[in-house]
Amino acid sequence: MEVDVPFFEGQQAFQTKNLEGIGATCGLTPVSINDQIALNKTTLLASYPGSGKRLTWRLLEAFTQSRAGDDWDLSQNGYDVLTLKTSYPHPEGVWLWGDSMDQMILLLRNPRFAIPSYHNMRYELNFSTNWTQSFQRKDHIYTQRPSIESWVMWRDARFYKEMNRWAYYIDFWMESGLKKNTTESGPVIDWHCQDNYMMNCHPQAIIQFEKLYSESESVGTNEALRIAEVLDTVENINVVEEEARPCVYKEVMARPEFYKNGREGSGPDPDLKKFTHLQLDFMRGRLEELRNKFSSGRWLEDNNAKKLVEILNEYINEVQVEYEIAVADYYGTGGTRL
Repeated sequence: MEVDVPFFEGQQAFQTKNLEGIGATCGLTPVSINDQIALNKTTLLASYPGSGKRLTWRLLEAFTQSRAGDDWDLSQNGYDVLTLKTSYPHPEGVWLWGDSMDQMILLLRNPRFAIPSYHNMRYELNFSTNWTQSFQRKDHIYTQRPSIESWVMWRDARFYKEMNRWAYYIDFWMESGLKKNTTESGPVIDWHCQDNYMMNCHPQAIIQFEKLYSESESVGTNEALRIAEVLDTVENINVVEEEARPCVYKEVMARPEFYKNGREGSGPDPDLKKFTHLQLDFMRGRLEELRNKFSSGRWLEDNNAKKLVEILNEYINEVQVEYEIAVADYYGTGGTRL
């Protein structure tokens, strides 16, 4: 189970203080926490685990000046919130918010880095298998990195399954809840996305983590503004003033306690967590399958699909470069490198 625990042990007061601090710095009108929920459209943030939901979550809170929730309610903010994060349909996610979310945003991160980041979390939770075990390990979150040996063992046991899950979560949401299992009549739509249970399971926007976290402030700001634009379409929600939004993004990024972890200096450098050339070849192939699907047929006029294809092409190019290096390294060392 993936855990994000920003509000345990008095952290709600800390979070409220930081939201108010951002508001004061950027000249915002104070908003009472969670006073806008009733009868308003709500927004779900979905991503593969390890894809940077923590940062995006903070931005959603800052733009609405309201605390967000999570699918397991480990934040203890409940489901009566304006925004909520999930890893559904990945097994780390669970649909426990009922029909309280109306629209959704899809967050992407290159699987080359999302999968190792997910492994960090699993390691810190001692590879827990239920909520209780995860809760008991909450103090270990964002505190350490596993050894390379641990990574290699987990990677080789889980890579193909996790890469397929990464691809599936994109298919699921782009296809408005299409499940991978089929019936005699063909594929079926998840019942949560039927009969107006969730108003719209198709993304209102696709956000790229790498751009949000870019070293270029202008690139990061522009991507963050796309999140605010989705919130702008929701009636009766007081999204922060448009002219203040670049300031809000800058202030969130200036508060590393909002989104960074304490893993720095605790364990090997993340760049040492590599994939084999065969795994990179498979990764590239799955990325290309998605790219080809969403760049043809009925998807040609879909704006989300156009954005998705643009991102996938970036990921394909990055994986291709590493694949070529891995092939040269493998054959140059007699096939003995990890």
